[in-house]
Amino acid sequence: MIGSFLTQKQLYNLDRLLHRGVYDVAGEFKAPFKWTFRNALQKFNGITPEYTLGDKVIAWSVVGYAIVYKFGLCFVAVLIWNAISPWPAEWWSTYFFITNLGVTGIVGIISTFWFFIGGVIDIRRLFRDLAARVDNPLDNGMVEGHVSLADKAIFEKRTHEKPDGYTQ
Repeated sequence: MIGSFLTQKQLYNLDRLLHRGVYDVAGEFKAPFKWTFRNALQKFNGITPEYTLGDKVIAWSVVGYAIVYKFGLCFVAVLIWNAISPWPAEWWSTYFFITNLGVTGIVGIISTFWFFIGGVIDIRRLFRDLAARVDNPLDNGMVEGHVSLADKAIFEKRTHEKPDGYTQ
């Protein structure tokens, strides 16, 4: 950060870099985030508005598995139980078999099928979107003035900036 401040010669148009405001070429405007209790829980879990219902199920099930099952049930509950009435040594092999092999295997099988089905659905959607894609001859990977040629054409129509992308 210090190096940036010391070497900054001109202001950089961050909206242009991040495709915000008039530079939002894909029309993906996102409303400002408002904090609520429900949003705070979703932020804690990493859930954003782009998540589908299936994505939310996966995210919450992973958090539930890690916090509720592994930490709450397998650790805290067993710790309290053994502090009150210790288990015999023979029970521990059954405990580790169930928690480390049984439940983990079941979760693995369910996850494998879940991701396989989701992957098939997403790959079909990818090919459908690629078939419907309109080709832009300016979108060939070339960059001019710190911006792609396709974006530069759109930006110059919307604004009358200097072509190098810098603003005063």
